[in-house]
Amino acid sequence: MRKEEKTRLTYERIMAAAIEEFGKKTYDNASLTTLCNENQISKGLIYHNFKNKDELYLKCVEECFDAMTAYFQNGEYKTDCVKESLHNLFQMRQQFFKENPYYCNIFFNTVLQPPEHLKKEIRELRKKYDEFYLNCFRGLLEQIQLRDTITM
Repeated sequence: MRKEEKTRLTYERIMAAAIEEFGKKTYDNASLTTLCNENQISKGLIYHNFKNKDELYLKCVEECFDAMTAYFQNGEYKTDCVKESLHNLFQMRQQFFKENPYYCNIFFNTVLQPPEHLKKEIRELRKKYDEFYLNCFRGLLEQIQLRDTITM
């Protein structure tokens, strides 16, 4: 096996273990020691690929939001009925979390209780996802007549 291939496989193995660890626990309760012990990964490999727990966590958050955004962009939710379109959009999110249960915990923890010291970085990682959702809602709002006192 070539060195590049082995490096890529090691990185993927670490990421899978980290997504599971952060997908089961909050940032504060997740442990690199537990991640290493449960997945037979040496701490040296973790620190060879990532500077620290923060960097590994942010990579998991990035992967979560990128996967969600891609999933929604490839899905079809729009219909002629705004209410039905909204329902479809939320059903898509529910289906995504059903297919990717660890991302569910990562998503809600970053939205509801992000680590204080990582809020800025998380906000940046969410940008594409947030833009996608804002565009969805803007598009749906354009289909309905708003009251005179209400603006988009």
